[in-house]
Amino acid sequence: MKTRIDQELDLLRSVFPDLEYREEGRWVRVPRYILHEEWGWNTEQVAIAFQFPAGFPGQKPYGFHVSPPLHLTSGVAVLNVGSSESPFPGNWQKFSWDMPEWAPGDTPTTGSNMLDFVVTFAYRLQQGA
Repeated sequence: MKTRIDQELDLLRSVFPDLEYREEGRWVRVPRYILHEEWGWNTEQVAIAFQFPAGFPGQKPYGFHVSPPLHLTSGVAVLNVGSSESPFPGNWQKFSWDMPEWAPGDTPTTGSNMLDFVVTFAYRLQQGA
């Protein structure tokens, strides 16, 4: 029987088939995440990384990392970000982000899941600053 994290990874791979998972630290990396031009960032594509929290699924996930680091083409300072480390190569920047509602069910498809969390990254990135 698959673990909850295995089930979550299967769901994530249904949208991001090239994701990489590191069991140590429970890190996930999506190598190609598209940024829309109207969002105002300095690039059109980044890698995104995030972690399954220690108390998952009861513990809500928090934050995500991008590489290369982003800045707005308008020159406006980006708030609630900082440099960070991940187990993946590259220079990483962490975005503070909290999914508004987290209500996991018994399975990934019966409540909140990590794919839902990743989908909300677009909301944070559309906010720019």
